[in-house]
Amino acid sequence: MRSWVVSFLLVCAGAVDAQSLQFAELGECELESGKVIERCRVGYRVIGERNTAGDNVVLFPTWFGGTSEALVEVMAGGLVDTSRYQVVLIDALANGVSSSPSNNAAADSEFPVVTIQDMVDTQHRLATEVLGLDSVHAVVGISMGGMQTYEWGVRYPQFMQRLVPIIGSPRLGAYDIALWHSNLKAHEWFRSCQCADAIELMNAIGVLIGSTRGKIMADTSRGDVLDDIASRAASSPLSVSTSWNTTRQLQAMMRHDISNSLGDTMSAAADTLVAPLLSIVAGTDHVVVPEPAIAFADTDDSQVLVLDTPCGHGAVRCVTPKIAQAVNDFLDTPQ
Repeated sequence: MRSWVVSFLLVCAGAVDAQSLQFAELGECELESGKVIERCRVGYRVIGERNTAGDNVVLFPTWFGGTSEALVEVMAGGLVDTSRYQVVLIDALANGVSSSPSNNAAADSEFPVVTIQDMVDTQHRLATEVLGLDSVHAVVGISMGGMQTYEWGVRYPQFMQRLVPIIGSPRLGAYDIALWHSNLKAHEWFRSCQCADAIELMNAIGVLIGSTRGKIMADTSRGDVLDDIASRAASSPLSVSTSWNTTRQLQAMMRHDISNSLGDTMSAAADTLVAPLLSIVAGTDHVVVPEPAIAFADTDDSQVLVLDTPCGHGAVRCVTPKIAQAVNDFLDTPQ
């Protein structure tokens, strides 16, 4: 599952001068559930220089299954102008770098369920306790990183000057919940059988939803499609530990709703936002459907860019220059 998300989102471009992976050692992280992650740590990388005023920092959390290392490639595509902004790439909880089932001292299954809110809370602690920031210029994120971006807006509304969720959602629609439930079941099957068939099923689902029907039919012949799925599965190694990582992030996305603590109304969530919001969605997205983000933009009376691309959730790979132009124009606009 992780492999096809990464393959759709990586932008193949030149290297970016980025610091090596660093860790914020946060001690105990109390979660929304009341449970605690002991020896909690958050991975991050920094690209670019902080200006004298310290007001050019952009936080950029990872997507589902993604890492800050993979995000370096996105920065190489110019998504955020790192000659002007200092970008902090942050590994979300349960991604295998920050605190996760796979690097937890206890058994994988004992790592607690986390939420998007928990991810954002640890990122806020990184920003304030480790990086010494009392505000940032913006939060930008792709896919599950976009979900975290929305959550930043309601959780810490005064902390940033701009919000840019890209192919993300303020809360999942019924389609998304059904999709991620099917993937949860596939991972349960894998942990039970530890078999190649379960991995092949995950990759078959990835092929179906990763772009669009027309693009799949244009790019892959009838005779090749099953071989393509088998090839993807063979190049997507999975262990029980990494399956638990994926499961915890899937569960976080399925619970995601920025109105959860605000009376379950999106109008209350919109009223909570302070920073200007630019939502970028793909009209053909079958991984994170665009309707909730479009509806929220209407409720919030904020900007929304609907991308017309056959690539679906892979829009960041297919129309990088258009997205980069929109993001950087928005970040540069005086408030």
